[in-house]
This record gives sequence, structure tokens and C-alpha cells, in this order.
Amino acid sequence: MWMAGVSYADDQGAGIDVGRRPITVAEPYLPEFRIDIQALERKGTVSPSLQLNSWDGVEWNSLTLFAGIAIQDGTPSVIELQVPRSLLGNPEYINLAAVSVGRGRIHTAGDILGTQLSPPDWKEPVSLDIFGKLNLSPKE
Repeated sequence: MWMAGVSYADDQGAGIDVGRRPITVAEPYLPEFRIDIQALERKGTVSPSLQLNSWDGVEWNSLTLFAGIAIQDGTPSVIELQVPRSLLGNPEYINLAAVSVGRGRIHTAGDILGTQLSPPDWKEPVSLDIFGKLNLSPKE
């Protein structure tokens, strides 16, 4: 399972993780949205599922997600998402972090995009501090 955290680099984001995993985010990247992607391979076919959560200032809430997803397995594997910008509040940019997580909802990050860090224990707390800024094209 992969998760992608989306923040606007302000102080409105979450200080806790969805599902009480020991994964937090360093300021100023507190996440306001999180997308969980699960890709299961069965008999040569990859079946994806998505879950979008939004931080309301107090707790995480599940949102209905109408999005496109394409997954290419192999080495390297590729995951492409198409999420309506309006669902994220029409921002000019977003900050993204992506990590792989364990099978249970209590597990920490396994692989963290952009870092060599790989926690030795699935229950070890992790604080994400490396994000990529993605500029979004202006509305037309």
C-alpha cells in the first residue's frame, strides 16, 4: 500500500496520521489530504483501490473520490493518479510525499520517496520531512 500526503505548507494540517499509524509530518508540511493506494495483483491483473482523507482541523474524514488511476507493475513500477483539483480546493501548488506502508493499519512507513531512511521496525515512529512541490497549472 502507498500513501501520498498533500499539504499547502501552512499551519492548518494534521499532526496525527490516518488510522493511528506512527507516521507524522514535520512542519511546515502538515498534511491536509492523504490518498491511500492499494494495488493487489491477482492472476496477472492488478486491481487498485483508493481512499482519500481530508483533515478538518480536528480529525480525518473520508471523502468520496472520483479519480483516475493507472498502475504498471514490474521494476520500476508506476502509479499514475488523476485527481480533480477542485477536490483539493483549487490550489496553485501542492507539496507531496509518498511512502509505502505495511499491511496493517498500525504499521509505519517502509520506503520513503526521496530518502534512504528505511525504519528497522514496522512500529517505529517516522516523521516525514521531505516533500516535493508540484506546481499546478492555472485554471483555464
